[in-house]
Parts: sequence; structure tokens; C-alpha cells
Amino acid sequence: MAKKQATSIDEIEKELGIHSLCGHELLEGPRISSGLDAFDDMMGGGWPEGKNAEVYALEGVGKSGLMYSSLASVQRAWRAAGGIEGDGKEGGMVDLERKTETKYVKKFYNLDLPYPDEKGNIVRTGIRIYKPRTAEESLNLLMRLVDTGKFSFLCVDSAPLLVPEDEYNGQVGDQSRQKQAKLVSQALRMLLARADDAKTSIVFVNQLRKTGERRGMRGMMVPIYETIGAYSLRYLCCFRIWAGRKGMLYNKAKEAIGHNVMFRIEKDQCSGRSWESCIVPFYKAGGFCPVTSTIEKAIVGDVIVQSGAWFKYNGQSIAQGMDNLRTWALNPENAETFKQIKALVQNVKTDNAEELSEPSSEYDDGEF
Repeated sequence: MAKKQATSIDEIEKELGIHSLCGHELLEGPRISSGLDAFDDMMGGGWPEGKNAEVYALEGVGKSGLMYSSLASVQRAWRAAGGIEGDGKEGGMVDLERKTETKYVKKFYNLDLPYPDEKGNIVRTGIRIYKPRTAEESLNLLMRLVDTGKFSFLCVDSAPLLVPEDEYNGQVGDQSRQKQAKLVSQALRMLLARADDAKTSIVFVNQLRKTGERRGMRGMMVPIYETIGAYSLRYLCCFRIWAGRKGMLYNKAKEAIGHNVMFRIEKDQCSGRSWESCIVPFYKAGGFCPVTSTIEKAIVGDVIVQSGAWFKYNGQSIAQGMDNLRTWALNPENAETFKQIKALVQNVKTDNAEELSEPSSEYDDGEF
């Protein structure tokens, strides 16, 4: 009986392929770094390969900033693998909002976009930005990119702008209800296996809008928020990540220079990290700060010792004040030293990210 059963399993593998049976690969597979230490720690190392995710928030929180930071991390990995002559995978964005500007992403995230050389040929940089017009064009493009097997990270910014072709070519006022939902639902079903086979992580950016109010505790009216693009994303994505403001950031002159962004995993079907969260500062003059989490861990673990306003590492003063410490950590000349610090604090955990970042409820976003 055992011999007959083994023969049957061998026949299944031969006919349908090894992927028809579970157990050949671990759920905890390789991860793609987002470029933000705190976010990667929350996700267990970064975006999981071959999985779909949805990031949703209100306007102006930092959803696109997270995508640019992730693309910059993919670009660094592509260059480390040899660039054009290597075999590293690239990153891509379907920019439906058509807002990507070369100077902005270079200044904030050190992200280099493709550019023409003297002969007019496009120079590859490991990142590709696409600006399709319709939902059909966007989703078919996404599937073709996944099928190439040359991309490790793809993002769609944003799902509410997936306009059906009938609506795009029609007149204002024409009814096109449910067309977008059906298109996205069909595309996601087709992408699930393709992305897993190609080891491509796909992230859809979605938006929250206030749709009404409900009566909460003590009779107070509580706003109701809903995602407005592609409702099927919540069911067919392996990860759902909520983002929201958690307090403002001020300089010494009490001028607002940014805000804290809280990321929280609302759904995790792969590694059981639901409801884990992190806080990352977002500066309006510099985007997300990628080193804040490591600095906090280093201070908690006494790797970086604080003496008054000064911070010391290995007995040497390295910076005065938190802002100067972040500047020191981001300086390329200190990259090797900061790499050593990052290795020392890898297993250090902060007790309360919200307490360290000091959020202010006055400027908090409504949670979904």
C-alpha cells in the first residue's frame, strides 16, 4: 500500500509539478527590505517574496514615500548584485497618479530613475516607472512584468485610479459601476500564482475616505473610514497594512517639520504578525528617516550611550542632540561604523514605539 501511495505521489509531481504539493518551501521565505529599519522589523525582515500586499491610509500620510523607499532598497540590492551586468532583480512602479519626479525621489530617497544618455538610449538603473492610462492596460502590464521573472518588487500607486477603459473613453456622467472591482478581482486571482512562481512582491496602494459616522461610547459620534479602490484587495492580498499620522515633529523654533507615521499590520496570512506596529518619522524636507529605529535600539541597548545632550559610541562622542545623531548616521563616511551598530542591536527590542516617538493625539489620524 505504501509503495502504491509513493508511486501515486510521484505521478502527481511529474504531471502537475512540484508546486502542487505543500512542504517543499517554507512560509518564512526571503524578504525584500523596505529601507526602513522599523518597518522591516515589524514585517519580519521586509516585504515577503511572491506575496501580494495592500497599504492603505488617508491622504498625505506617506504611502508613496514607503514605495519609493522600498524601490531605493531594491535598487541598492540590484547594484550590489552587479547592476546591468549582474543577475539582480529590478523594481518597478505603476504610477497611475503620475506624480513621480526625478529630483524629488533623488533628494528624498536617493533613488535614481532611468535617464537618456548622449545617444538617446535609456540607461538602466534597476528601477522602471510606468504610466499607463487604463485599468486594463495597467493590470495586463503588471502581469507581463511578473511573467518576465526579472522583478523582485512591483507597486501600484494607487488602486482607486485604475480607470476602466469604457470609463476612460466615455463621457463624464456615464455609469461604470463594478467594472473596476471585477477587473481588479480577476487580475488578483491571476497574479497570485504568477507572483509566487516569479518570487515577485506586489504592493497595491489604497486610500481611505470618510464615508459616514456611527455612535460610539458615551454617545459620541465616531467617523467611519472605508477604502475606496478595489474592495477585493482586502480579501485577495496576503498582507494589509494600515498607516496613519501619530503626532507632529517640531524643531527648536516650534515649527512643524514633519510627522510620525504609524504602520500596523491588519492582516498577515504568512507569518502571524497581525497587529504588530511601528512608528517612523517623516520629514517634509527629507522624507522617511531610515535610521531612527536602529538609533532607538542602540540607546535602549546601551550601544550608544547618552550623556546629557551628547551621544557616545565606544567611548567617543559622535553627536550632540538627536537631530545631529541622525545626520551622523546618514553620513556615508560613517556607514561602516553605523553598520557595526546595526549588527549589535539586531536583537534589541524597544518596549513601546509610541512612547519613544511621543505621538500627539491632537494630530492623529482616525484608525480604520
